Amino acid sequence: MTRIGTLAIFLGITLLFGTAFPAVKAGLDFYPPLLFVALRNYLAAALLLSYVGLTMEYRMPRTRRDLAAVLVGGTFLIGGVGFGFIGQQFIASGVAAIIFSLSPIVTGLLAWAILPDERLVGRDYIAVALAFSASR
Repeated sequence: MTRIGTLAIFLGITLLFGTAFPAVKAGLDFYPPLLFVALRNYLAAALLLSYVGLTMEYRMPRTRRDLAAVLVGGTFLIGGVGFGFIGQQFIASGVAAIIFSLSPIVTGLLAWAILPDERLVGRDYIAVALAFSASR
């Protein structure tokens, strides 16, 4: 991919994610939160599946581990985004964006507690610090 193509994708994603929370707040005036999140996810799934169908050979989960990853990921997506849309009825979109952006930190803390064999070592801490500082 060219540098301009990479920049265009970066700017497009930034625009999409940067306007997501105000768009959700505006859309909640017209749709109930769970219907709105369902419509949004159906659209995203259709786009993603179209892309995968056109560009990838491996399209379906083949092992139990693949299927478990799909089910667990789907559950967290539905739960997290669904509850986020419900909650956004009662708080400002900026607050929702901040709460949502804390998910990598919370995930790291939960992983530390749940997965004792998967500890960070040495330069992993530097990478986490750099990633955190870049997201601010």
